[in-house]
Amino acid sequence: MDDAMIPKAPTSERFLSPIWKRTLPIIFVFLFLTVTFLAVGWNVYRLQKERIKNHQHEMLTAVADNKVRQILSWRAERIEDAMTFVRNQAFSEEVLRFFNGEGRATRTVINSLAAFFQGGCYLSITLVDKNLNVRHAMGKQGEFYRRHAIHLIEDAKKKRQPIFSDLHVLEGSDLIHFDLVAPLFAYGGKSPTFVGAILFRIDPSSFLFPLIESWPMPSGSAETLLVRREGEDVVFLNELRHQKKTTLRLRRSIREPELPAAMAARGVEGLVEGKDYRGVLVLAVIRKVPDTPWYLIAKIDREEIYAPVRQLTITVSLVIGLLVLLSALIALFFCYGELQKTKRQEEKLQAEIGLHETRYRLIAENTADVVWVWDIDSRCFVYVSPSIFSLLGYTPEEIVGKEIEKLVSPETYLHLTHHLEERLKTFRNGNSVVKTSTRRHDILTKNGQPVPVETVSTIMTDEEGNPKEIVGVTRDITEQTKLQKALEEERDRALLYLQAAGVMLVAL
Repeated sequence: MDDAMIPKAPTSERFLSPIWKRTLPIIFVFLFLTVTFLAVGWNVYRLQKERIKNHQHEMLTAVADNKVRQILSWRAERIEDAMTFVRNQAFSEEVLRFFNGEGRATRTVINSLAAFFQGGCYLSITLVDKNLNVRHAMGKQGEFYRRHAIHLIEDAKKKRQPIFSDLHVLEGSDLIHFDLVAPLFAYGGKSPTFVGAILFRIDPSSFLFPLIESWPMPSGSAETLLVRREGEDVVFLNELRHQKKTTLRLRRSIREPELPAAMAARGVEGLVEGKDYRGVLVLAVIRKVPDTPWYLIAKIDREEIYAPVRQLTITVSLVIGLLVLLSALIALFFCYGELQKTKRQEEKLQAEIGLHETRYRLIAENTADVVWVWDIDSRCFVYVSPSIFSLLGYTPEEIVGKEIEKLVSPETYLHLTHHLEERLKTFRNGNSVVKTSTRRHDILTKNGQPVPVETVSTIMTDEEGNPKEIVGVTRDITEQTKLQKALEEERDRALLYLQAAGVMLVAL
């Protein structure tokens, strides 16, 4: 059918084209503005959320570090109180005289202990002799519990320095406290003599617990925890904000993967996210309290942290979802077209490559010349055309993977190797003149007979320009050599004839 007889497109198509030309730029502008606004909104949300998280991290870190410093300072003050007595040899001698019943020493010892007790830092102060007999006590909680104190006093005696007990509850009592032991020694003989010890009883609710449970700014969920590990459990040492009567009573397994207290017991420090003892998602900072078995945890609910951006989260999530869906549809449409186009181009290219490969293989396999490829790294042949059989008596399989040494005499091998190394060195130095080379030499047939050949070889490079392979064509020049030799012999005979004729002419 003639082209003129092909029906034309419907009339409406002629109207659609101008409409698309007018509306397409508007659609593109709309999409561009939509993507721009959404990108700006998402970045604002992301930056706001990241800023809040970083701020809370800094705040939690500052709170935790400050409380750890205060705990260490408080412990150092208490130990320094005890060291006042440990270092004071005169006081130890007064205590010894007090134990012996000297009245003046009694007043000195009691007044010294009373001065510290009146400072309000201790529930009680108890003085015991070397046999752990109570010789003087002051304070409402001045009772002495021999079984509990004996190991502390023995440890302090051995180390000759004050020893802090951990938080504990005595049997038959609800009193939660610390004990601080100051060992006393007399230095009259060759070695220090243990005189006795002072037992300071400390109420954690007077300083430590208020410090732990306080928060420097208004918050609906933030709190600080003090925990320690006992076997496979983590024990909460202070009263919790959201759960009462937990001091030294609440225990959780250290194997709980998301519990910040369990993470602390496992040795984790720094910023963590997880679920607290209520099962609520929290952001927490964990710090080890040096010289103690304690870990301090400053935490706050994630819900409180991100409350300012909660509504923004919902809005941005919906918008981003729509944007992703729209972008995916558009990308799918264009990608499908590009894939089809690429597929067609690839099929065309593969067809051309296949055609060229077929042509080159036909040429290589049907020419009398030997076509070969030699790998520079392995120094072996990776391809040899079938014509090698008619030239040398080898099949291609017998040559592929072998070095050139198999095909030439030792003298020729050394000569060719030296020439090749010099050629590659020159090529690597940037001289491309040696990329293609023509040489004549002899090669050996399978039965060891030499065959004169002429070889044209070209250096092939990789993507970075480094020599990779050498492709060559080797031609049998036996007949050419014979012809050249015959011509040279004929020339020599002609020269002899001319010389003889010249002699005869001269003689005549």
